[in-house]
Amino acid sequence: MCSEKSVLDKIQLFRGGRTHYLDFLRNLGGLAILLSIAVLLYLKLDFMTLDWSNTLPTMSFYVLLIAFFIGAYANTSLFYERCFSSWGLWLRQSEALHKAKGGSHATFLLFYIPRTLRHRPIEFLELTFALILIQAAFGGVIVIAISSAISILRRTN
Repeated sequence: MCSEKSVLDKIQLFRGGRTHYLDFLRNLGGLAILLSIAVLLYLKLDFMTLDWSNTLPTMSFYVLLIAFFIGAYANTSLFYERCFSSWGLWLRQSEALHKAKGGSHATFLLFYIPRTLRHRPIEFLELTFALILIQAAFGGVIVIAISSAISILRRTN
């Protein structure tokens, strides 16, 4: 029978992944500030009129929005690369095996998910859990950014 300790020892987020997860969470603050300023600019802009006086705020909005998305991608990809480094190798091996069996790109998920659940169930559940955590974290960042921008607008008007 499998002991509780041996199962917890297999979960990457409880081992070396703790540091990477905390780094991920630390980086969310800067992303919230970027998005908050972008939302603030968006709420003050009128995208229906073409006016040269709107150029700098409009460009600032797009630059901040792009910076947010690049930062979100970088933060998430660094977390996955550091915490689940062996996962990419597993994915490439599974793709090669699927192609060798004559599978197409369109049917890869139908092959990959059952194979992963059969051979690496703990990692699959952990990766799914991490994905849910990341989605919740970015949902929180969006809510905080919007509420901060609205709060600033209310104070200044």
